[in-house]
Amino acid sequence: MMRRQSTKTLATITIVALAVLMFSSCNRAPKSPEDYFVNMADAPMEYVHFNSFDVREMPIQIAEYNAYVESNMDNKSNLYKHLNELDVEPIPPGVYTVGKDIAAGEYYLASTADDVWASVYIYSGSDIITPSPHTSTITYFVLKEGQTLYHESENSMLFLYEPLAFESESSGVYYEGSYQIDDTIKSGTYFTISTAYYGKGTINTAFEDISFMRFGYVHLNADMQYVNLRHCILIELKEKPLLHPVWSDVEEEYVYPQGMYKAGEDIPLGKYRMVATLYDSIYWMNYSNPQGNYSTSHSDAKWNTRGITIYNKNVEHEYQLDLDSYDKWDTHALRKIDNEGNISYSLFDGDPIITISDEESYIAIDKCILVPLQ
Repeated sequence: MMRRQSTKTLATITIVALAVLMFSSCNRAPKSPEDYFVNMADAPMEYVHFNSFDVREMPIQIAEYNAYVESNMDNKSNLYKHLNELDVEPIPPGVYTVGKDIAAGEYYLASTADDVWASVYIYSGSDIITPSPHTSTITYFVLKEGQTLYHESENSMLFLYEPLAFESESSGVYYEGSYQIDDTIKSGTYFTISTAYYGKGTINTAFEDISFMRFGYVHLNADMQYVNLRHCILIELKEKPLLHPVWSDVEEEYVYPQGMYKAGEDIPLGKYRMVATLYDSIYWMNYSNPQGNYSTSHSDAKWNTRGITIYNKNVEHEYQLDLDSYDKWDTHALRKIDNEGNISYSLFDGDPIITISDEESYIAIDKCILVPLQ
């Protein structure tokens, strides 16, 4: 039996080994820790990819979840009504040179109806600007002198920013749409919830697309300029709902599944087993009836990993801990990747144990669950 390396302290998360009984027949294991994390494309039949949790169990964790989703749908309906009542005609489809055919500046792109995708493409010379503005509601973006705008979709409505003065009734909740930071939404940390059935929400700013699964936290600052919400909502922390664990018949315990948790608030400080129990498809996902983990359908995943990511008090990435995804091996690997890209490995016999001790940290769980130790 391979013994894992000595226990390491990783910031506020301590990794140790949890002894387990081994199978009577020894299964082949990789020759090196790196082999536990090879690209799926190099060995597609050797590795298992687990799809993410969807939102079907979200009302268990967030009692108000369905009410948030319904309010978001009502807000979207009001938004479309407002767009249809505008006195200003949208810019017609076409190809435009910014500064010549249309003015440089701020714009809104809106879809013609709920869940109809609107999109435009922006080029600087021959290079496309990414991420391209696209939305099923409304999104904000900026055009610069000399760029070329391809606005060719019949599903898209394009407006100058100024004529559009619609604001949702916030009450601490910001629904799908577009907001200017420190104008229509304040800087700060927000709780965010996905409204998509498959569990993925996207927060777009001037610099990046931030994707998350199910729920989490995001910190907005003035440098981001604006925030576009797709399939998600933002909630001020003073209005944040309680987060609850989920009962697992497999573990016979309340567990913490995929999502981002505030240490000491959403998830208690203490020790947890890091358990790779996710299933081969979200359509089979069921805590009381696990379907096993032998899927050969790898979706679009590049890596066979699951694990946790640690963020600091400003929701800035600190490091991640990846757990390998092949449960037939007798030994497993844990990979740590820090902000400088430094990689280290630990081998262990069974489930690792993590200790959550920093109240200012956030823990994002991906494709695994955390099981409290009594």
